[in-house]
Amino acid sequence: MKNRLLPKIDRKYEGDTVAKRLVKARLVRLMQSATNVHLLLKPLQEHMYYEGSVISEAEDDDQLLANMVKEYASSDTIPPKFVACKELLNSFLKLPGPEGKVIVWSNFIHNIDSLSNYLKTQGIHNEVLYGATPVETERDQDGMKTREQIITGFHDAQSPHKVIIANPYAVGESISLHHACRNAIYLDRNYNATPFIQSKDRIHRYGLGKDAKVNYHYLVSKDSIDLAIHEALAYKEERMQMLIESEEILLFKVYKNEEEEFNADIAELIRIYHAEQHS
Repeated sequence: MKNRLLPKIDRKYEGDTVAKRLVKARLVRLMQSATNVHLLLKPLQEHMYYEGSVISEAEDDDQLLANMVKEYASSDTIPPKFVACKELLNSFLKLPGPEGKVIVWSNFIHNIDSLSNYLKTQGIHNEVLYGATPVETERDQDGMKTREQIITGFHDAQSPHKVIIANPYAVGESISLHHACRNAIYLDRNYNATPFIQSKDRIHRYGLGKDAKVNYHYLVSKDSIDLAIHEALAYKEERMQMLIESEEILLFKVYKNEEEEFNADIAELIRIYHAEQHS
């Protein structure tokens, strides 16, 4: 699947706005295929809100991708990352206190819902936090838990509620889980370093005991875009830390840096693809 989409990115990336939107669309498809190929059957518009992007039907390869999915997996196939996530959770959930609680991060709503349902069939109770989860002031009549109720329950040491599956774009900086949880699992990630770093800070904040150990687990699919994203985020996180420590204030360069960063991400992804083709 990667070998079909990456050449399209290589050919289509020409620097204009339409081409970049098309490239972003295919990047998202590569991210989806690395975690759950069934997402490729869903309209891309359902998954682009977190980037603030709009992808038209003409820019989405729905029919092509639908045919590709049929080649790779049947409708009842359990994504390998779901199984790996379950195994990690089982290793943590037997532990007491914050060490036995976990937050799982995913950018895709369908992944959150699908993983939640799968884990429940495996006897792992969990709650979800994303845009559709109501806040206290929006509580409806169908009994759906609010964000406040979910977070309060997560902090309760006596609660069976030990797993939250969340979207990093929907869980704000004001939410602190560091007293309740020591483990984070990343089901999928994208190239945006800011929400990634903020998500890490949800369980690693000021006031955490010096002996407390925080665990981050990144699920990376072999021969997929995951590795390129992992390396890019590690570099960006290191660079952001260097900027913070240098005490430099960079103004009026945000758009330029974002543009250069996007170009660098695409160039590195294409470089990795060509290297694999000639290895």
